Amino acid sequence: MEAELASITLLPQEDTLPGGIRVQPDADLSMPMSYVLVEAKRIGRASFQRTQLAKEYLAVRKAAVSRIPSCCSSSALCRP
Repeated sequence: MEAELASITLLPQEDTLPGGIRVQPDADLSMPMSYVLVEAKRIGRASFQRTQLAKEYLAVRKAAVSRIPSCCSSSALCRP
């Protein structure tokens, strides 16, 4: 049912994270209890770089705000 409430944005605005880090995902899906950031890659030679994955993770943490799973909220890995 939550998917029916999804707000989908293709090519959202570039986001600037602390430290001047810039991130621009290909799409995002925002729902009451979930937030999904989409980074599309072509099949083949395209690959994620470690720094890109780290930037995307920080961006999704910032945008998700309170939509963090309760099982994750106590984990040191999930704290901002």
